[in-house]
Amino acid sequence: MEKLMTSWERKGREEGRKEGIEKGKAEGKAEGELNALKTVIINQAKQKFGSIKDSTEEKIKGISQKEKLEEIVVKLINLETEKELLNVIEKLKK
Repeated sequence: MEKLMTSWERKGREEGRKEGIEKGKAEGKAEGELNALKTVIINQAKQKFGSIKDSTEEKIKGISQKEKLEEIVVKLINLETEKELLNVIEKLKK
Protein backbone atom coordinates (compact mmCIF):
# COMPACT_ATOMS: atom_id res chain seq x y z
CA MET A 1 0.00 0.00 0.00
CA GLU A 2 1.30 3.42 -0.94
CA LYS A 3 2.16 5.68 1.95
CA LEU A 4 0.43 9.01 1.97
CA MET A 5 2.88 11.87 2.22
CA THR A 6 2.36 14.68 4.61
CA SER A 7 2.70 18.23 3.39
CA TRP A 8 6.02 18.40 5.27
CA GLU A 9 7.34 15.33 3.46
CA ARG A 10 6.22 16.71 0.08
CA LYS A 11 7.86 20.04 0.87
CA GLY A 12 11.07 18.29 1.96
CA ARG A 13 11.19 16.19 -1.19
CA GLU A 14 10.59 19.22 -3.38
CA GLU A 15 13.30 21.23 -1.62
CA GLY A 16 15.70 18.30 -1.95
CA ARG A 17 14.92 18.01 -5.64
CA LYS A 18 15.49 21.74 -6.18
CA GLU A 19 18.81 21.59 -4.29
CA GLY A 20 19.87 18.63 -6.40
CA ILE A 21 19.03 20.44 -9.62
CA GLU A 22 20.91 23.57 -8.53
CA LYS A 23 23.93 21.54 -7.46
CA GLY A 24 23.92 19.73 -10.80
CA LYS A 25 23.76 23.01 -12.70
CA ALA A 26 26.67 24.45 -10.71
CA GLU A 27 28.78 21.34 -11.26
CA GLY A 28 27.97 21.37 -14.96
CA LYS A 29 28.90 25.03 -15.26
CA ALA A 30 32.21 24.46 -13.46
CA GLU A 31 33.04 21.49 -15.67
CA GLY A 32 32.18 23.52 -18.76
CA GLU A 33 34.50 26.33 -17.65
CA LEU A 34 37.35 23.86 -17.11
CA ASN A 35 36.82 22.29 -20.51
CA ALA A 36 36.71 25.70 -22.18
CA LEU A 37 40.01 26.74 -20.57
CA LYS A 38 41.64 23.46 -21.60
CA THR A 39 40.42 23.92 -25.17
CA VAL A 40 41.78 27.48 -25.28
CA ILE A 41 45.18 26.38 -23.99
CA ILE A 42 45.43 23.46 -26.41
CA ASN A 43 44.29 25.51 -29.41
CA GLN A 44 46.56 28.44 -28.59
CA ALA A 45 49.54 26.15 -28.01
CA LYS A 46 48.94 24.43 -31.36
CA GLN A 47 48.64 27.80 -33.07
CA LYS A 48 51.75 29.15 -31.39
CA PHE A 49 54.00 26.08 -31.64
CA GLY A 50 52.61 24.57 -34.85
CA SER A 51 51.55 21.41 -33.04
CA ILE A 52 51.89 19.82 -29.63
CA LYS A 53 52.52 16.26 -28.56
CA ASP A 54 49.59 14.11 -27.51
CA SER A 55 51.27 13.72 -24.12
CA THR A 56 51.30 17.50 -23.65
CA GLU A 57 47.64 17.68 -24.59
CA GLU A 58 46.85 14.91 -22.09
CA LYS A 59 48.72 16.77 -19.34
CA ILE A 60 46.63 19.85 -20.03
CA LYS A 61 43.43 17.81 -20.02
CA GLY A 62 44.48 16.27 -16.70
CA ILE A 63 44.52 19.60 -14.87
CA SER A 64 41.36 19.98 -12.81
CA GLN A 65 41.92 23.30 -11.04
CA LYS A 66 40.56 26.41 -12.70
CA GLU A 67 43.19 28.69 -11.17
CA LYS A 68 46.03 26.62 -12.62
CA LEU A 69 44.47 26.61 -16.07
CA GLU A 70 43.97 30.37 -15.90
CA GLU A 71 47.62 30.80 -14.95
CA ILE A 72 48.68 28.75 -17.98
CA VAL A 73 46.50 30.90 -20.24
CA VAL A 74 48.24 34.03 -18.98
CA LYS A 75 51.74 32.58 -19.20
CA LEU A 76 51.25 30.99 -22.61
CA ILE A 77 51.52 34.39 -24.29
CA ASN A 78 55.18 34.68 -23.32
CA LEU A 79 56.23 31.08 -23.96
CA GLU A 80 58.28 30.27 -27.02
CA THR A 81 58.39 26.48 -27.00
CA GLU A 82 56.30 23.49 -26.04
CA LYS A 83 59.05 22.57 -23.58
CA GLU A 84 58.50 25.87 -21.76
CA LEU A 85 54.78 25.06 -21.61
CA LEU A 86 55.58 21.67 -20.09
CA ASN A 87 57.81 23.38 -17.51
CA VAL A 88 54.94 25.67 -16.51
CA ILE A 89 52.61 22.67 -16.20
CA GLU A 90 55.14 20.76 -14.07
CA LYS A 91 55.70 23.75 -11.75
CA LEU A 92 51.96 24.06 -11.22
CA LYS A 93 51.70 20.44 -10.11
CA LYS A 94 53.85 21.17 -7.06
